[in-house]
Amino acid sequence: MRCWTRRRCSSCSPASFPSTCARWSTIRSPGRAARRNGPRLVLGDITGQQVDAIVNAANSSLLGGGGVDGAIHRRDGPEILAGCRALRAGQYRDGLPTGQAVTTAAGKLPARWVIHTVGPVYVQREDRSPLLRSCYRESLRVAAELGVRSVAFPRIMAERIMAERRR
Repeated sequence: MRCWTRRRCSSCSPASFPSTCARWSTIRSPGRAARRNGPRLVLGDITGQQVDAIVNAANSSLLGGGGVDGAIHRRDGPEILAGCRALRAGQYRDGLPTGQAVTTAAGKLPARWVIHTVGPVYVQREDRSPLLRSCYRESLRVAAELGVRSVAFPRIMAERIMAERRR
């Protein structure tokens, strides 16, 4: 199966298509025009978005992984990883709890900040939507504290939810 962009990217594979593609849908608010018209949906590579902050659908270790998390860490190189390691050495020794958000500098990405958030693991018998809502709410809270005017969001936890539903 091919990537929805009609070309292969490093995070696509037939087993995970299309939920782990790095070319996620993002919501972007580019300033005054967006305030009049509201958020807009932009399809593209989240690591290349010209925004103030990119939200990373991270794993709790904050040390990289697959999907969007891996794409962000691969695109930047060592700078985001160094920031995440500093967070792990300090307040988040046991990792970032689900539903919370923290920030690091964006390194070589075109954004200024990366906001890391950990989504809930999908469990069919339990409603974890409050934790998922918390990911978005906390990411926006952190963005507001930073004074950002534009934010790119991935589909947080979409790949895990889709994988579980396929089983």
